[in-house]
Amino acid sequence: MRRHLDSLYGTLLKSSEVAGFTLMEIAYTPNLRLPTHSHRSAYFCLVLHGGFTECYGRNSRACRPSTLIFHPSGERHSDYFHAPARCFNLIISVPWLERVREHSTIVNGGADFRGGVLPHLAMKVYREFRQADGISPLIVEGLMLEILGEASRQSIKPAGRTPRRG
Repeated sequence: MRRHLDSLYGTLLKSSEVAGFTLMEIAYTPNLRLPTHSHRSAYFCLVLHGGFTECYGRNSRACRPSTLIFHPSGERHSDYFHAPARCFNLIISVPWLERVREHSTIVNGGADFRGGVLPHLAMKVYREFRQADGISPLIVEGLMLEILGEASRQSIKPAGRTPRRG
């Protein structure tokens, strides 16, 4: 097991910096248990393959393909990988995070989105990441803004209701 940038564990398959975002594809081995840890940067994690259970606070979530998870900076969590898994992490730079904070409270708490538009948008970012060309940075920036905006909208809690999850 190797530990990578910003306390990410697993085997780094590919990474790139695009428009103020760090994009990373990481593979995890089966039966891997990651200790409780946190990350300096806020990020989205798209589960591409396999599955794992994540514990955070007094809660846990089952993470399966097409699950998109938002981790605010500093959120403490642990993970158990049941099977081989691959994830695509979209790490948000501090300037982008501050810009989002002006309009949204999503940066203050975690969220997960299963199915729907958000995992679909994250998969589009992944495709640009894998097939990068001269236009990819522009497309990635636009998609990331859309992801941040849509996640912010979906995380708003109407009175007496829980946030939508994708």
